[in-house]
Amino acid sequence: MRAKTFGLAALLILIFTGSSFAGSLIPHVVYGEILLPDSVTRADTSNLIFDAFIIDRPDEVLTESSPGCRINSNGTYVVECSSYVTEWAPGDIVQIEVYDWDFNLLSIVQVELNDTGTNRQAIELYKDVIIGTPVERPMGPAVMEIPTILK
Repeated sequence: MRAKTFGLAALLILIFTGSSFAGSLIPHVVYGEILLPDSVTRADTSNLIFDAFIIDRPDEVLTESSPGCRINSNGTYVVECSSYVTEWAPGDIVQIEVYDWDFNLLSIVQVELNDTGTNRQAIELYKDVIIGTPVERPMGPAVMEIPTILK
């Protein structure tokens, strides 16, 4: 009788804790090319880093060294949303901030997560894309920003 009670209790614990962690294990990849301002040439990624966060939860930040996330040497990036602590959901907006150490510039892209498991979004350096709308970023020494990744 004691073994049955223990087995039932263990099963219930697995069911309830498993369901509470399951959402964060659902894979969803945001990926794409990192392009120079000509919109064609892939960027040299050796001096790029990124932060990616769901805008409703800015304290949960993924970087290029988070599990499943990376900046590739071929000029592409990957953000794996299942690495967030809190479950992502279709409609969540992920903000990706790419910082270029060579030029001390930050580029921001926002992507609305869909329910297909992947979002493809090119990042054109030195332009911001806020929910699909490109915003030209002024260039020059007056536009010095402190990226969130350095704060």
